[in-house]
Amino acid sequence: MTLSKKNQKLLLDAYDGMKSMVEESKRKEIEKLYKPIDVKTTYQELLAKFTKYELDHIRQNWEFKGISHLKKGELVDTLSSRIQNNLSEWFGVLNREQFDLVGKIIENGGIIENNFADERLIRYYHQRGVMFSGSYDGSSILIMPEELLEISKELLLSEEIRDKIRVNEEILNVSKGLLLYYGVVTYYELYKKLENLISIEVGMYEYLLLLREYMNYNPSVLQRKSYYYLSDVAEPEEIIEEQMRRENLDYYPVTKQMAKSAGKKGHIDWNLVQKNFQKYLMQTHGLTNKEVEILTKSCVNNINSNKSFNEQISFLQKYIKLDSLEQVQELAGYLQQFHNHTRQWTIKGHTPNELATREKKFLKPLSEKVIGSANETIKTAKILPLRKKKKIGRNELCPCGSGKKYKKCCGR
Repeated sequence: MTLSKKNQKLLLDAYDGMKSMVEESKRKEIEKLYKPIDVKTTYQELLAKFTKYELDHIRQNWEFKGISHLKKGELVDTLSSRIQNNLSEWFGVLNREQFDLVGKIIENGGIIENNFADERLIRYYHQRGVMFSGSYDGSSILIMPEELLEISKELLLSEEIRDKIRVNEEILNVSKGLLLYYGVVTYYELYKKLENLISIEVGMYEYLLLLREYMNYNPSVLQRKSYYYLSDVAEPEEIIEEQMRRENLDYYPVTKQMAKSAGKKGHIDWNLVQKNFQKYLMQTHGLTNKEVEILTKSCVNNINSNKSFNEQISFLQKYIKLDSLEQVQELAGYLQQFHNHTRQWTIKGHTPNELATREKKFLKPLSEKVIGSANETIKTAKILPLRKKKKIGRNELCPCGSGKKYKKCCGR
C-alpha cells in the first residue's frame, strides 16, 4: 500500500513534531540538572527541591517500606534520616569507579567539577539522593551535602568497606566477562558459573542486588524476565531460544582469568585470526590501532547479531577503501576466517571452527549435487559496489554499537 503525498506529509510532520517534543523535554531536563545551587545548602533543603514523584523514586531505590503515604515535607525529613542511617548499605554495593568518585568528592570538601559527558550518571546519583548537580560561580558542579560527607569519610576509611569494594569489582568483572562470552544468561546460570569461578561466598540475593545497582549506574548490562544480557544484544529472546535448542551442547568453559580479562577490557581477548585481521586492516588500509579496535568489536557484534555476510562486507566498506575486485575478495577471505574463529552467543561461547572440528567425524561427505550447487552460488554471488573509505565524524554514532556519539565514546 502506497501512501498519498498528503498522508506522507502528515506522517513526516507528526514525526518532526514528536522529535521536537523529545528534544525540548531533554533540554528542560538538562536545564534542571544545572540550575544554580548553594554549596552550603543543608541535606533536607536539597531533597526538598525534588518533586514528590522524584522523592518516591529515591524511596523505591532504597527500598524503604512504610513511608509511601507521607506528604512531601514528612517524606523529606524521613528520607534525610533514613539515608544517613543506611549509607553503609549503599557503599556495600558500589563498584570501584563509584567508590573512587566518592573519595574524590570527599578530598575536595564535598564539591567537584562535573565532568560527566553522560547526564545519565548524574541522574543515578540524584535518584539515590546522595549527590546533587547544579551550577555555581559559572561552573557545573556535583556536591555531597555535609551531613552525608561526614558519614562517608568514616566509611571510606573502613577496611571492611574497602574489602567489599574489591570483591564487588571482581564479581562484576567476571559477570560482565561471562556475558561477553555467552551474550544472554539466566540469573541462576550466571550465579552458578560465578560460584564455580570465584572462591568468595556471596548469596544469590546479595549478588542480584549488586547487579541491579550496577545496571542502574551502567546500562551495558540489562535485565529481562529471568535473564541478564549485554546491551549489544538486539534480540535476547532469540539468543536464549537458540541456546536452548542446543541442550546437548555445554557452555564453552571460561576460566576466571578469561572472564575477568574480558570484563575489564570490554571484549574477549583477540585470538590469532582476529589479530591477523587487524594487521591486514592496518597494513593494507592504513587504519590506526584505535580504528582497528573499534571495527574489530563491531565485527564481533555484527556476527553475534546474525548479520549476513553481505551486510558485514557492506559495513566494512564504509570505513575502508577498496580499489579492485581482488581487494573485495581478499577482505571476504579475512572476514570468513574471522567469522569462523569468533566466539558466538548462539552456540554458547564456542566458535564455529571448534564445533566443526569436534563434530567432523560425524559428518558425511557432501554429494556431488550439493558441491555443484555451492560452486554455482559462488559464481553468481553478488559483489557489492566499491566504496571509498569513510572517516568517522566526531558527531556520528560510534560504530562500536554503544549508541553514543563517536566523540563521547571510542573517539575520546
